[in-house]
Amino acid sequence: MQEKSTTINLILNELNKDSGQIQVFGIDHTIPTVKENIGVVFDECNFHDVFTATDIEKILKGIYKTWDSDLFSQYLKKFKIPTKKTIGTFSKGMKMKLSIICAMAHRPKLLILDEATTGLDPVVRDEVLDLFLEFIQDEDCSIFFSSHITSDIQKIADYVILIHQGKIIFEEQKDNLVYNYGVAKCGKEKFAQLSSDDYIIHRTTNMSVECLVHDKEAFKRKYKNTHCG
Repeated sequence: MQEKSTTINLILNELNKDSGQIQVFGIDHTIPTVKENIGVVFDECNFHDVFTATDIEKILKGIYKTWDSDLFSQYLKKFKIPTKKTIGTFSKGMKMKLSIICAMAHRPKLLILDEATTGLDPVVRDEVLDLFLEFIQDEDCSIFFSSHITSDIQKIADYVILIHQGKIIFEEQKDNLVYNYGVAKCGKEKFAQLSSDDYIIHRTTNMSVECLVHDKEAFKRKYKNTHCG
């Protein structure tokens, strides 16, 4: 998980890059106006337990020039978030919904979500995902979504990037990934017979080898006795 945290912190200019360029909205990510158009949600609520939703708004309203108090109030009512109770009394689901509301109330163009749906019960997760889908109906808005919950990715993603050991393994349209990619499983002796051109990455377990392939049907035709799904 280190790779995705590093990527997010680099985008937010919280880490210094060793080399290369990072652009957001087509401009350098260090330009102050960039952060004005970014909303960020981490896997934990970072607001202090003694604050209320009203307190949080007062703080964020002074930070973001584009803060929309009416939109903030609409979201609070929609998700039934109390304005006078302290955050320390909230459930995890309520805390995450408040974090998401705060990230969206200044009308950002980019949402960065770091495991934002992890640990939520199915009902709350569906509510949150519906809000994200509503957000990206505006073609000028995008979501950078880091998650290990594949069902969430399948519901809202257009493109999927896999990072492993600091390198991009693939960048693919979600539909192509779902319908054409697959995981082949075979014994170690059979794996030794595979061409490295026929799989993207592999991992070895005690009993077998699993390979990620970009064309599961072609793989099954070439290696008829190998399971690939």
